[in-house]
Amino acid sequence: MSTPRGQRAYPAAHSIKPGGGVADSGRKSDGSYEAALRELGEALVDLKRRRGAPSYDRIRARGEKHLGAHSAVSKASMSEIFTGRRGPASLDRLLWLVRTLLSYDDGEEVDPPERRDPRLQPWREHWNTLEALRAAARRRPALPPADTPEPQAPQPAGTGATADPIALYAAAEAPARGSIGNDHDDRVLPHVTGDFAEERDTGADPDDRKAAVHSLPDHSESIMAAADRGDHQKALELAAAAVEEATDHFGPEDPRALTEREYLAHTKRRIGDAVGAAAEMDELLAVRRRVLGPEHPDTLRTRYFIAVYRGEAGDATGAAAELAALLSVRREVLGPEHTDTLRTWEEIAAWRGKAGDFAGAAAALSELVHILERRMGPQADRTVKVRRELARCSKLAKRHAFVDRLLNKIT
Repeated sequence: MSTPRGQRAYPAAHSIKPGGGVADSGRKSDGSYEAALRELGEALVDLKRRRGAPSYDRIRARGEKHLGAHSAVSKASMSEIFTGRRGPASLDRLLWLVRTLLSYDDGEEVDPPERRDPRLQPWREHWNTLEALRAAARRRPALPPADTPEPQAPQPAGTGATADPIALYAAAEAPARGSIGNDHDDRVLPHVTGDFAEERDTGADPDDRKAAVHSLPDHSESIMAAADRGDHQKALELAAAAVEEATDHFGPEDPRALTEREYLAHTKRRIGDAVGAAAEMDELLAVRRRVLGPEHPDTLRTRYFIAVYRGEAGDATGAAAELAALLSVRREVLGPEHTDTLRTWEEIAAWRGKAGDFAGAAAALSELVHILERRMGPQADRTVKVRRELARCSKLAKRHAFVDRLLNKIT
């Protein structure tokens, strides 16, 4: 059944790969078009949260600014896509949405990926799957009228297959909508009347039904709104409630519960409590190291935020040192040109500069700019920005060195 409005969907048949791709998990999908829509919505929700949970307004404005309005997705459409009630109208619209989400890093704006970025390939594959399932759905035989005596369950494509009453109930529950601007027309499935609620639960083990639930109330928009209007206590209460709900439903070490704990840390930082955010991340790091391993991307991301938040709490030197240690691991695990590796490089330079180590900042930027020139080109916006920062840090490093020499002569 499609995820109700206002519910947070968690990755069920897939998860997100490092960098934003879609990855399969062990749970089997029923292979239906509706299941594929839900999986896409869940993947987008997870990506949105991993990127700092920007609001629909921010996604729309940023996407139009950097990627143009031609393939832009409206707020209403985003809501339906994220809850799995419909698909994007075209591949261009899906990639517009994913590229816009990938242009955030914990809510901070970064350059959107190019259209041929390898992180987009899994999303293209998911789109192809949707298209194939949509075409198959249109070829399904129509169901008999609701008032037909003792109707027989329709047989989907495939010898010996039986109809899925949950999918039928979902089709009956879906609101009727026109197909203007929506290639994924809800009317491709036959309209079904009647209540399948009892049939849906017949013979199902209660534990199995509980395990099949993969959505919880989504408080992210409310949390951000409360934090931004200064109601910090409300923001923390909502974030803590989300942690408790996910822990109760999935267990304290389930990735979905850990994601909520990470978001609680981000919420603390959003309201200005960098010390509390770093402490929350520290506790999360211990769990992720034990559950996922020391080199898992989620573990490395947690280390990244611990360093950044400690820097924001006033320890710029410590932040730079922790990020330098993280950089060596990310270079080996993810590669020197991975987005997260490049981001770490930039943060090292930033925190070294804030600590007054302009020579160290320039050294980091000098290595980074060579990679960006090769990867993005010498005139790319990000390359130009880093080159300018390199020039600034180099100038400050020379000035500080000159002052140090004068002071040495005086003393």
